[in-house]
Amino acid sequence: MALRLALVASLVAAALVFAVTPASAAGATVTGVAFQDVNGDGQGPQDGEAGLAGWIVWADLDANGVRDAGEPSAIADASGHYSLGPLAAGDYTLRIQPPDASACPTGATCTKPITLVDDVPAALDFAIATAADPGRQLVDPDPVRVGSVHLTLPTSCVRTSFVPAVTGPGITRVLFRVDRLHARAVKKAGSGGRWSLRLPTRRLAPGRHSLTASVWFTSHATGPAKVVRGSFRVCRAYRT
Repeated sequence: MALRLALVASLVAAALVFAVTPASAAGATVTGVAFQDVNGDGQGPQDGEAGLAGWIVWADLDANGVRDAGEPSAIADASGHYSLGPLAAGDYTLRIQPPDASACPTGATCTKPITLVDDVPAALDFAIATAADPGRQLVDPDPVRVGSVHLTLPTSCVRTSFVPAVTGPGITRVLFRVDRLHARAVKKAGSGGRWSLRLPTRRLAPGRHSLTASVWFTSHATGPAKVVRGSFRVCRAYRT
């Protein structure tokens, strides 16, 4: 009798241990970044390509194109990064939409398939570019066209002051930096649509220096839409 009671107690204890031991959660988490693909190359985000903060990524479980209650979703952070899951292994259709739940921008790809495997992290980016209207800033309060930008610098070494220039359609402001130090903000184009400044060399050491031009295409954007870089060389002997 005592042996029988001991056996029953042992079985009960084992059952209790099994009951309170949680099973490891299977599935996979999808991470990625949603950004405005200004140059349309599907890669990024690169200089001038902003993350789509607040955009919503979700798993369209019933494939109806609508974000229904109960469907797993994630909101992109300030830099456009999101994390969705964990989701059970299987095939999914992930969709993305603006924060106001409006339709996918014309020409953009807002739907992507993905296959998930248990315990295997997955990555999926959303590079949002409008093929019919490239360069439209999706994250600005008003649509703004972002054009091409060209930076002109001397190819030979300079001995005196010189004039670097930025050209391109739709520019509203250019901020120049030399060796990462602020040089000048130019708010009005000169002749020929050139955004330029006269850069003296008397305070620069001989050798190669970097020049960066941050370019705005709208007055209300918080940051530049494009950044172009180049370098120039100051001769060992110079005069002002």
